[in-house]
Amino acid sequence: MSIAIGILRNTKNEVLLGKRIKGKSLKGYWEFPGGKIEPNETPEEALFREFQEELGVEIGRSKKMEPVEYQYDHYDVLLMPFKIIDYVGHPSGLEGQELIWCAIDQLKEIEILPADRSLVEKLAAEL
Repeated sequence: MSIAIGILRNTKNEVLLGKRIKGKSLKGYWEFPGGKIEPNETPEEALFREFQEELGVEIGRSKKMEPVEYQYDHYDVLLMPFKIIDYVGHPSGLEGQELIWCAIDQLKEIEILPADRSLVEKLAAEL
């Protein structure tokens, strides 16, 4: 399963996380926003679509990061992460998900999806 995700920062250099809701696998974990890449869709198109649908945010420019492969017990994921350079709008949980802004040095204390943990390490290394 290929998933496009975005690292969205605010002016305090905090990153946006959403909490997985009931009905989704791994509910209760925090994750970087994004979603599945649909057939005939580029990772960038999926990211832009998901940010509009889930957060009400329109992405301007973004920068692709190194893909992350992760194996869960019942399926494998390929994360296609992007750093969001600029955007329009104020993120809100349009699908009922809780959102928080989290300082990068506090991400290790958050119960974040296992597949997202290597991104936490990369972001921490940039500080």
